[in-house]
Amino acid sequence: MKDLLLSQSPLKLRESEGDLRYSGMITEYSTAPVAIQSGAAETASLNRLTISIKVKYENEMEPDLGFEKTFTKFSDFDANQDLFTIEEELWTLINDQLTQEIYNASVGNW
Repeated sequence: MKDLLLSQSPLKLRESEGDLRYSGMITEYSTAPVAIQSGAAETASLNRLTISIKVKYENEMEPDLGFEKTFTKFSDFDANQDLFTIEEELWTLINDQLTQEIYNASVGNW
């Protein structure tokens, strides 16, 4: 988030007493089958990694723009792939999407 704010906005980073504050936590990190193939034995052809983050955004200059909201993104992957071998790649993809969505919700209207 910090890198996105510094590269896509005129904001400057401050370690304390800033005008904008973000805090959050991961509230969901799960996998589930999403494309079931019928046949003798029903199996999933795709699995989905879902990550949800609860974010609190505070804007000292315009307090009414602050929010506390959950953001969720996912990525599907072939069920024949081992999650542990592609997890970092999926995490990076989902993290980039979540970061952009949080940015857009908080300062994207500037």
